[in-house]
Amino acid sequence: MHGETLRSVHEQPPLSGGHDRRNHAISLDRPNSGTTERQIGAVFPRFLLPQLTRTPIGSWSRPARLGHQFPEPAPPSREPAGDPGAPRAGPDGLSTADAAPAAVVTPGCPGGPGGYLRRMQLLSSWAGHWTGTGTGVTVILPPPGTIASGEVRGGAPATREFALLEPTRLIDRVDAVVLSGGSAYGLSAADGLMTLLRERGTGFETPLGVVPIVVGMSIFDSSVRTGPPGADAGRAAALAAWSGAAFESGPVGAGTGATTGKWRNRLDPGGVGWAVRPAGPASVAAVAVVNAWGDVLTEDGKPLFGGDAVTEPAVAFGMTNTTVAVVLTDARLGKDACFLLAQSGHAGFARAIHPAHSRFDGDAVVALATGEVTRGVSLELIRAVAAETTAEAIRAAVTRRDSPPGG
Repeated sequence: MHGETLRSVHEQPPLSGGHDRRNHAISLDRPNSGTTERQIGAVFPRFLLPQLTRTPIGSWSRPARLGHQFPEPAPPSREPAGDPGAPRAGPDGLSTADAAPAAVVTPGCPGGPGGYLRRMQLLSSWAGHWTGTGTGVTVILPPPGTIASGEVRGGAPATREFALLEPTRLIDRVDAVVLSGGSAYGLSAADGLMTLLRERGTGFETPLGVVPIVVGMSIFDSSVRTGPPGADAGRAAALAAWSGAAFESGPVGAGTGATTGKWRNRLDPGGVGWAVRPAGPASVAAVAVVNAWGDVLTEDGKPLFGGDAVTEPAVAFGMTNTTVAVVLTDARLGKDACFLLAQSGHAGFARAIHPAHSRFDGDAVVALATGEVTRGVSLELIRAVAAETTAEAIRAAVTRRDSPPGG
């Protein structure tokens, strides 16, 4: 190709759960004279031709993107302590104990024949926090080939790359989801993930290099005035996830500065919550950052922190609210089905928050399907469970102050 050569720079080891997805990141060694349009045209189809394959549920889906690497192993002192009784991933990718976040061994990772004992805190995804003063960042790092979609229903969202999640867009997969404080300023935390993933060759392959697909959602907190989280905070949250640190709930990460009940002109607790439930042979997990204008409700529909019926809602906090969530399933779904799954996440908002989706909230949900479970999958069952799981995660954000099983 007139002095250009293609070379493989990475071959990914098999994933846990019996799925052997081998991909190659391709780079171009270009001569100093530069690359011509003709040369780019000769290479481009190799990376972007659809080669569509039908998925069992949802719409057409493209094969896994090239170049997704496993994280580098953490120093021995950062490794979580081994727990002989911890649930482990079965051959179908499901945990062997009640769909709880499982301790798994990643085969082929550097550091010995057995690899490193690592935590997949939420099904097969990594999750971690960076917590600062009054603000923070929470990161979800799904496995390669994860299908994604999402939906915004609040009137005042702060989001990044959300247009890509529409079912009609070309890209159907994401490399990371970043939840942050700091409103629109806090979206810059995703820049740290972009740099980190690029260093590892992870992202959508183009003739000029990989472009990581990183979706961001932010809540409003006091760091808008004092200093919002930036790229370094996003990078730190990702490294915490890969280190196997416990994925905690409560006023941590993106939920550090979160509050609720503001339509009553008061500041009730907010935070980050998570929940995991089975859905037939599959599982559903949800992570919610709850900074709602309204009340968080109990299962019987009463305000969790009490109060009479509101007759004159307070608007003093009218621009300082948002609840955002990530709904995950290990079922194999297409992008259209993920969009429906995100809608079901919003149904969970309506069950656990009143009022939800107001003009003063930036409510948004991203749905991720990691695809380990392919048989016996019922989309409608997964959607029903997703609504319940999201509602549970919202309540957990303001009531639970612990880490998940195995964390």
